[in-house]
Amino acid sequence: MTEPPRPARPPVYRWPPPHPTYRPRLVPWLRRRRRGCLVLVVLTALGLGLGQALLSRPFGPRREATLLVLGADQGKEHGGGARADTLLLVRLQLDPPGAVGLSLPRDTRVRIPGRRGHHKLNAAFAFGGVKLTQQTVAETFGLSADHHLVVYSAGLAGLVDAVGGIVVDVPKAMDYDDNAQDLHIHLKPGRQRLNGSQAVGFVRYRSDARADLGRIERQQVFLKALVKQALRPSLLWRWPGVIAAVREGLETDLSLFQLAGLAWSMRGVARDDLRFETLPGRPGSRGG
Repeated sequence: MTEPPRPARPPVYRWPPPHPTYRPRLVPWLRRRRRGCLVLVVLTALGLGLGQALLSRPFGPRREATLLVLGADQGKEHGGGARADTLLLVRLQLDPPGAVGLSLPRDTRVRIPGRRGHHKLNAAFAFGGVKLTQQTVAETFGLSADHHLVVYSAGLAGLVDAVGGIVVDVPKAMDYDDNAQDLHIHLKPGRQRLNGSQAVGFVRYRSDARADLGRIERQQVFLKALVKQALRPSLLWRWPGVIAAVREGLETDLSLFQLAGLAWSMRGVARDDLRFETLPGRPGSRGG
């Protein structure tokens, strides 16, 4: 029994050279460079799959991680004594991507290990840095963090500028000047794109009736806008600059690879998959 004839393969189409009658001869060093470029392209192509697999697992086999994010009012150059304006626990889910943030009001009265009496929560950072803050949060609220990020004002401004600014709706006119902190906030109401310096003012402003709770709400609006802007596909080419801005403006126990992996893993996150809550409590006033 004879096999049926196999169908003929379609002809392979090749683009004609731009000048069929002319083929330049490469000098030896240029020929070597071309071979080197070809090797680099091949290695890059082979490594893309492995690189993507590694970037999608910044925490190894774990698909979740909790970060303690602190926004400090002083940069590294000012030395110790800085207090945390922002305290946020972020529970990250990498597959599928999503995050839940829990804002901890900085004026919450707590017991700080090794200190007598009650203090504001953000004083833990001034007393003992990240380690004491993590310990205080864990003992007070029963919430532990796997990693930490401390973001300083200059670093936050650099990060926003690196992604091209953020778009937010400023709810009211914001005007505030504090020469001691070199903080000058002047924002008009309405939807607008903020640069780094303006964004810092937006998240630090608290001269309204809601004080710190109002600032927490604006911080949550800011974070959603920042994530939306930073993870846009058209901004992939800016990631090296974004990561450089992050590394210069924060202190963290995350490696550069983990920071890049986080950005890669969260690149497809939807706005509705970013949720924020605020630790419940009763407003009040007490000395200290």
